[in-house]
Amino acid sequence: MSASSYALLQYIAAAARRESERRVRAGGVVYVTAAPGFYPFLTVRDVLEYASARASITRRNAPALIERVLGATQLREKADSRVGVLSPAEIRTLALAEALVREPAVVLFDADPGEGTFAST
Repeated sequence: MSASSYALLQYIAAAARRESERRVRAGGVVYVTAAPGFYPFLTVRDVLEYASARASITRRNAPALIERVLGATQLREKADSRVGVLSPAEIRTLALAEALVREPAVVLFDADPGEGTFAST
């Protein structure tokens, strides 16, 4: 990705983030970085629970949403694994799952979202 493309994505994401913070549950835009940073001692489920809380998803609705996202991203078997033991591809998949938990209208990716993310079938 060129520097100008990266700068444009950063600008769009920042503007969208400001707007979506005003109306978090109205869809919004989420930016997924190519190099996500998660605390290694948290579990996959912890990361998604935190993301759902930040997105103001009710405690009543969060568990079902998290289970749906875990299934859609093929992370269900890793839900109770600590982030520190995940492979780089699993961490990128977790970044996608974290974005999906927020139920955005648009997801912007810093890199090809499928690159090294899901196993081929």
